[in-house]
Amino acid sequence: MHRHCLFISFLLFLLISPVVTAQEPKRVDMPIFEGGEGLDFFLECARLYEQENPGKIIDLYGDPRIADKVRVRILEGSYPDVTNAGLNYWPLIRNGTVMPMDEYLDQPNWEGDMTWRESFLPGSLDAFKYEGKVYAIPFMYSVYAVWYNKTMFEEQGWEIPTTWEEFFALCDRMRAEKTWPLAFQGRYPNYSQSVIEHSYYQLAGPEGYAGMKLLEPGSFDNAALVQSFELMQRTSLDYFQPGAMGMSHTESQLEFFLGHTAMIFCGSWLKSEMLGKIPDGFRLGTFNLPIAMPTLAPVNAIRAGSGYYFVMKDSPNPEEGIAFLRFMTSRRMSGLFCRQRDIPVAIRGVADQNLSEDLQDLAAMIRAAETSYGAT
Repeated sequence: MHRHCLFISFLLFLLISPVVTAQEPKRVDMPIFEGGEGLDFFLECARLYEQENPGKIIDLYGDPRIADKVRVRILEGSYPDVTNAGLNYWPLIRNGTVMPMDEYLDQPNWEGDMTWRESFLPGSLDAFKYEGKVYAIPFMYSVYAVWYNKTMFEEQGWEIPTTWEEFFALCDRMRAEKTWPLAFQGRYPNYSQSVIEHSYYQLAGPEGYAGMKLLEPGSFDNAALVQSFELMQRTSLDYFQPGAMGMSHTESQLEFFLGHTAMIFCGSWLKSEMLGKIPDGFRLGTFNLPIAMPTLAPVNAIRAGSGYYFVMKDSPNPEEGIAFLRFMTSRRMSGLFCRQRDIPVAIRGVADQNLSEDLQDLAAMIRAAETSYGAT
């Protein structure tokens, strides 16, 4: 009888006691574009975050064609938490599919010494602003500039130009000294777009430039844009290395690194893209694109873009995704990215301390920029 009572008591205990189960880990679904930045840093960042935040899983994976896969998922309503896939985000922003970041940007950054918003470079949060709210987080910083052979410039006594007039005078001097001024990625003529837009930004001012991006009436049929095209046309006809229009991006960039030209227009991925092909001892310099006069914009403004990350509002764990983005954009992790890839990031104070000597001119240009602008 005693054993029977004990058995009954044990059964009652099992029935009325709360069931204790292991808590399910919080999983962040994060498909990203596998391009020039590679995947190694992002996978390492995900594993470090998991180690320091038990119970969190960052399911990060990439593919060069990730946009096709994410597009299908969005159409069927199966949203990832975070992605940087190359999609047309504006309809998604207007429809409320993408989560606004302002509530989180006004909270502390990962280090806790400023707001998350304050930790980003000037202008870098503006590209995906809609009705006063920010809808994307920048990371890799693509700055378009003039890259030059520093040793060649020093040996020839060439000075860094600021305006187009000074730039053309320098190019004429180079031609007189039997040096072709510019290599160019001629099979991809869109490399000229940043040069043209920089001139238009200066001549039409920030508001005029924004109007052109919005296709406002008169944005293309105007004297400022005609002048911008003329500056690029003169550059291409008079100063491009012969054969440039038949070269790929890497072919023309190799011509520059081999010393066959003095300069090249390119973005901040130039060195990273050409690693393993740059001759030993080559010293890389950078200066801002020439200023078109009379300018209506800050002369130190830079044309910059970023690999923007978007959080889907109706995904399973959007706030966990935002927490990981805050970690990824910390000075510690973004500094690691700079050191691994030698590409700047959109986080304040990181480029100076973490980029190589070849990128220090670019770091100084970023530091001095009053603002940035660029196509989204």
